[in-house]
Amino acid sequence: MQRSLLVLAILVGCTRSSPKITGFDEGNALPRLDLEGVAHRVGVDAGAPIARFDDASAVGEGAAAPRLLLVHTVMAWCGHCIQETDAELKMVERAGHALGIIQVLVQDEYGDPAKQDLVQRWITMRRSTLPTGTDVTGALGRRFPSAATFILVDLADHRRIRYVGAGPKGFEEAKARAGDALGIAF
Repeated sequence: MQRSLLVLAILVGCTRSSPKITGFDEGNALPRLDLEGVAHRVGVDAGAPIARFDDASAVGEGAAAPRLLLVHTVMAWCGHCIQETDAELKMVERAGHALGIIQVLVQDEYGDPAKQDLVQRWITMRRSTLPTGTDVTGALGRRFPSAATFILVDLADHRRIRYVGAGPKGFEEAKARAGDALGIAF
């Protein structure tokens, strides 16, 4: 069984033609995210206009910045992403200003690259007040093309990425690590 899995992993790795997108690995500093969407904060009306923003303008910089930032790449077809959005709203409520969360829509309901019309639909359907947008550069979608990914960033430590994980287990681990770092049980 182990040999067949190893062979499968090698074959999958060999068939990828795109180069690895760097900069989103644990220990690295998070590159600035160039997003287009709604950079509102908790409590602001979800009908805000679509605009360009970066992660710092969405959650704050310097003294106004939260201690931690969780970047969630969202696949709109993913049922877990819907549940995770609800949980993320509760996390921000509980942590107050200590935690910022940004959702980056990577794929629409059909698995195609996310476009701007999805941003307002997602915010409305989820009743989300989280900053939500699409990645203008496409780097996040190319780096994490097939699963919702969670990037936990320590903004107090020069934007250092502390954790990268995918899927429901990745969310649970990111949530646990954020809770441990902030002394909050989520």
